[in-house]
Amino acid sequence: MAVTFDTLKAATQLRQEAGFSKKQATGLVAFANTILENVATKADVAELRGDVEKMEAGLRGEMHKLRHQMTVRFGAGIGAAVAIIVALDKLI
Repeated sequence: MAVTFDTLKAATQLRQEAGFSKKQATGLVAFANTILENVATKADVAELRGDVEKMEAGLRGEMHKLRHQMTVRFGAGIGAAVAIIVALDKLI
């Protein structure tokens, strides 16, 4: 969402009220316009916040899946270790 900025009005005010030359007023207004084009608005921040919240929710879901997979694999490893120990105990 862009911020509206009346460049002609601003340049005119700088010339008439602040005594700027046409070149000074035009340069300053061009600079200000460039800055305003790159300023984040509340809507930009709100949109970004929503995107971050969606990403966070997705990451939490992925972490939950990974935690479950690790628990299952750890349990399988413990089960296999116990089975090997029992088999070795019977052989010895």
